[in-house]
Amino acid sequence: MADLKRAKHFILSELEERLPDYLSYHDLGHTLYVHKIACMLAEEFGIDEEDRVLLETAALYHDCGFLNTYRDHEEAGCLTARDVLPGFGYSEEQIGRICEIILATKVPQNPQNFLSELLCDADLHYLGGTEYDFIAGNLYKEFQEQKIVQSEDSWYKMQIGFLENHRFFNPYSKAHCEPGKQRNLERIKADYARFLSA
Repeated sequence: MADLKRAKHFILSELEERLPDYLSYHDLGHTLYVHKIACMLAEEFGIDEEDRVLLETAALYHDCGFLNTYRDHEEAGCLTARDVLPGFGYSEEQIGRICEIILATKVPQNPQNFLSELLCDADLHYLGGTEYDFIAGNLYKEFQEQKIVQSEDSWYKMQIGFLENHRFFNPYSKAHCEPGKQRNLERIKADYARFLSA
């Protein structure tokens, strides 16, 4: 029987001790935030105990690949899950489903089932929140460190393009996050216009 409590303790300890300092966005706080939102969504939709264990485990392990690599961290996270979760009583079938959920979060997100949709939406829940600027600022720092963005101009363009192309999947997130995301998008567009005219 899957021991979620021990699997959770193990990976949170690993993330706290071993994540690189330059991960200003994909840090322990991000994993805890995504796990919290995933639990909230599971409650909202009355997910049964078996599926909730899978969703929570996927949320806790979805970014653990950053312990080993930056690129393709989702695949690396699945390797970690396949390596350690049998020791916590997870079956091969459960781990396969967990990996499917984790891999769905890879951008552009492509969830093929409801649990994957929930984790994808939990992962990007902040897009519709009032804390967007703070969280996005941490991502900007991380992307600068990784040479993913070269300038403030390219960061504005990346944000606008991402928000315009992103979509939420589950009904709760569509109703509660989409309006805030649109407000954030319009504000960023206005900020970018001021940036260009400065």
